[in-house]
Amino acid sequence: MNSQAVQSYATAFYEMTQEIGKNGKLVEDALSLAIAFKDPEVVGFFKSPLYTQADKENVIAQALGGKVDDLLSDFVKLLARNGRLNLLPQIIEEFR
Repeated sequence: MNSQAVQSYATAFYEMTQEIGKNGKLVEDALSLAIAFKDPEVVGFFKSPLYTQADKENVIAQALGGKVDDLLSDFVKLLARNGRLNLLPQIIEEFR
């Protein structure tokens, strides 16, 4: 199931970037994020049931706000909302 989810999210993200003509810097930013989301502390925070989805989305908004394109920020929030943030490194790799 994860490989299907990875493929679906990567394809959707690719199509969105192509549709609005954004790709270059977005890929660089996404790769940096993918590295950050391999960190055990980051993964632990987002997997923790101690924090609500709203808490997690707020952390994402604060961490990414103004630093990456809104499309990427919104995509990461979507993954968090859907409980798929742990797939971000794989999604970005597939996206590339």
